[in-house]
Amino acid sequence: MFTGDERFRWIKCKAVLFGSPLQLTWVEARGGEAIIGLDLLNFHEVHSVPSPSHTSAWDDIGNLAARAQALNEGPDSRIGDLCPFQMLYEDSVERLGAESPRESSLGCCDMGRIKLCIYP
Repeated sequence: MFTGDERFRWIKCKAVLFGSPLQLTWVEARGGEAIIGLDLLNFHEVHSVPSPSHTSAWDDIGNLAARAQALNEGPDSRIGDLCPFQMLYEDSVERLGAESPRESSLGCCDMGRIKLCIYP
């Protein structure tokens, strides 16, 4: 997630599908709840990407953030288990992650299925 100061960080959130937007909610570090919606009508592509520890992903901004976050969180960090995937829009890339390769592949497949249901 872009935090407004040119840094990205990974945040665990809850995802709920409401028609075409996918609503993501999480608790902010300073308290309070944050909510965003991902447009499922206008993305062009969804695909998995290598995990933060994979050598082919060493320079990806999402994976750079994940490795830095893991260092800050210490040995109990679960960020190394992140299985990222991306939704590509005409003007942006939304980086999402799952807690297992199975969940990541299901996320990619489900986004594709959702788009097919909306645009048969």
